[in-house]
Amino acid sequence: MDSTSLVVVVDDEPEIREILDLILANAGYHVEIIADGVEENVLGSRIRARLFLIDLDVPNGSRLELVRKLNVNDSPYEVIVMAGGRELDRFEEARNLGVIGCLHKPFSSKKLLGHVESALESAARKAKKLAGAGQRDAGIT
Repeated sequence: MDSTSLVVVVDDEPEIREILDLILANAGYHVEIIADGVEENVLGSRIRARLFLIDLDVPNGSRLELVRKLNVNDSPYEVIVMAGGRELDRFEEARNLGVIGCLHKPFSSKKLLGHVESALESAARKAKKLAGAGQRDAGIT
């Protein structure tokens, strides 16, 4: 699988996961859906993914801690968070953690795909920069 187009979707609502999967797959992206064992599965996907699309709305909590553990700023991938209602106030905190985008539910497929495209372009730049830094550190020029 080409990791440059892998989008990992994290959402606890089956209908939302299905819609996001359909929109992203129809746009040509590889999609991995995560609903259960969220933290372990997401953190395990870091090697392959270029973009995480994470719903902050969860019963009895928020996924901001998961975003924090992804260490977005020092990674070759990007994170977009989604929220409606009660989690909207968490967008500012998510931005401070380095997420590239925040989508307020409900959003259009056009808006989603615009955010995804921009995020994947940014992830590609980050990966290239990190690879260059790794080559310099190894003495390869």
